[in-house]
Amino acid sequence: MYEWDEAKDADTRQRRGFGFEIMQNFQWDFAICAEIEHHDDEEREKWLGPIGDTVFMAVVTMREPKIRVISLRRATRNEIALWRRTIRE
Repeated sequence: MYEWDEAKDADTRQRRGFGFEIMQNFQWDFAICAEIEHHDDEEREKWLGPIGDTVFMAVVTMREPKIRVISLRRATRNEIALWRRTIRE
């Protein structure tokens, strides 16, 4: 279901302490699309959602039938507040 660039995964693992494989546990049912950007003729979606007890910001692009992970990080306080407000509505 997911794919990613191995070098970006290794960089994320080194800098942030986790790799893109944790996207397997991303809870899409409790996620919100925070923004859609166009980058090099590609639509990139920024999603806020939980993995376990932590809210993450995932940047993905849909490449049917897979989802390509571009970036993954823990959400900032402001992003968590936005996610909480939106999920409550």
